[in-house]
Amino acid sequence: MGRFSVPKGKVQLHIYISEELYRRLVELVPSVYGGRRVRGAISRLVEEALTQYLRSQRPAGRERQPPEQFHATSLNNNHNGSADSSKSKLPPAERALLKIAELMYQRHFTHAITVRDLQSIIAEAAGADPKTLRKYASLLACRGILNRIELDEVKWYNPHHENKILKVNFTALQSLLNHGS
Repeated sequence: MGRFSVPKGKVQLHIYISEELYRRLVELVPSVYGGRRVRGAISRLVEEALTQYLRSQRPAGRERQPPEQFHATSLNNNHNGSADSSKSKLPPAERALLKIAELMYQRHFTHAITVRDLQSIIAEAAGADPKTLRKYASLLACRGILNRIELDEVKWYNPHHENKILKVNFTALQSLLNHGS
């Protein structure tokens, strides 16, 4: 492969984005790739973000499921109400939420967690783009694991908020882990 050749299975796309968005992408790379520079990291992040965005769009003629449906379903019940112990049968968002809860528990964030640690855990389980961080933090709040009021005050990419400590409801975390596995 030559110096400027395009990798197999890829196409080259030239786009223009704001300087602010580019700066945010460059700042995000170390948190996603563990503080090291990785060749093609921005391309990977943009590709992942576009993939997630396209998945979230409505197929022609079909409506998206309302967000309330996610909260109304139990993590361990299938459509006929019987217990289902297989995590692989859970919808992707529920699997990721369960993985986030497991990581919080394994890393001993059972009573409090910093915004930076929460970002890291969500990024590991589901992705690091701002929409994903807000989505899973919000789902944790809906499940009673995080405090909604504390969470609403967080500015996700403000360095002054990275050390903010959020309270964790251990009982709600334990309940999700017990009923989700």
